[in-house]
Amino acid sequence: MGKNTFDKDYLTYLISRKIEGTIEPEELRELNSWSEKSEENAMWLADFEGPDYIRESLTSFDSFDEEAAWQRLDASIVKEEKQQPRRIAMWIKVAAVLVLALFSGSTFYFIKNTDRNPLAGIIADDVKPGVTNAYLVVDENSQISLTNDSSRVVVADQLIASVDQGTLHYESDIKQLPKQHHRIVVPEKSEYHFTLPDGSRVWLNAGSSLEYDVPFADSARNLTLQGEMYIEVQKMSGKRMSIDTHYGKVVVTGTQFNLQAYSNEEKVVTTLAEGSVIYVTKTGLERMIQPGQQISVDKTTNDIEVSDVDPGMYASWKDGRLVVDAESLDKIMRNLSRWYGINYQFESERLKDIKYSINVEKYENLSSILELIEATGKVKFTIEDNTVTVNINNS
Repeated sequence: MGKNTFDKDYLTYLISRKIEGTIEPEELRELNSWSEKSEENAMWLADFEGPDYIRESLTSFDSFDEEAAWQRLDASIVKEEKQQPRRIAMWIKVAAVLVLALFSGSTFYFIKNTDRNPLAGIIADDVKPGVTNAYLVVDENSQISLTNDSSRVVVADQLIASVDQGTLHYESDIKQLPKQHHRIVVPEKSEYHFTLPDGSRVWLNAGSSLEYDVPFADSARNLTLQGEMYIEVQKMSGKRMSIDTHYGKVVVTGTQFNLQAYSNEEKVVTTLAEGSVIYVTKTGLERMIQPGQQISVDKTTNDIEVSDVDPGMYASWKDGRLVVDAESLDKIMRNLSRWYGINYQFESERLKDIKYSINVEKYENLSSILELIEATGKVKFTIEDNTVTVNINNS
């Protein structure tokens, strides 16, 4: 009965995956089967998805007594149905906190969108999210805006590409044009989606640029990335694609993956969704990864780490969400600074290492996300003159 049907860690895993929206079909069937074994199980699971879940369960886990909570939860679940609903809800709340604590294996905070009351004092100078915006630089000379809903990209009286509803599409006969060097630039507080001359689809995140020759060479498709991109590579027989990050390169044929190579991040991170890729370090070391794997390369030491991950989480930015799993507040603020075009500072260095898991829409004003982080009770934010200050919460 109840949670004893599953190992508690596995039950924790399934519930957390369901809350995040990343649960696999087979996992969902297992969880639903557990839920259907008793009315208590069903009520317990349903409460996790209620509108008050996050507001009730966001709290510090520093002194959380895991075993005692499970024991109390067991006792509450086996009680008869005549028990008062408020009593049951109290232990469901405890279980909610427990799931969050166990899922990370360490202290962190899990944040999702939910109905909430604004927190006072944070919206002195709110900041709007980024927008679709980019420009094309041709041969490091002419600069062409790509934000118009409909326009034509013409260089030296030659039609190179068209912009349809804000998306760049190259002309099909571009192979006949003289060679040019193109650089797509996406400023901070922006994002952009377009199609390369070979038909590959590209999403560029805020503060990124991608450069390449047009047309591509006969035997290779060479690109250089600064920042972050997601790409669906068009298969072309005998014509590999190579993406240089200045710290190493990714070699592919036909595949889908996310590549992050910001200059202010310590690692270059490649996350594979489909196909296969080979990462080549600056020293020439090669490593292949398969779908569902991520390779992180330290820029300074060239150390390589390969791990199994959910690729969708790392590509969520292109689908309108900000999703991180147990990341430091320092890294989260770097992500927010690029998307919202802000500066930030910490009142204390120790605040940088607090870990959060976040799953929110990224098209909300900045204050909406900061309010959710504030709800954990660890930090407070102020926004003034486009600068966010992360303060210790002394209340």
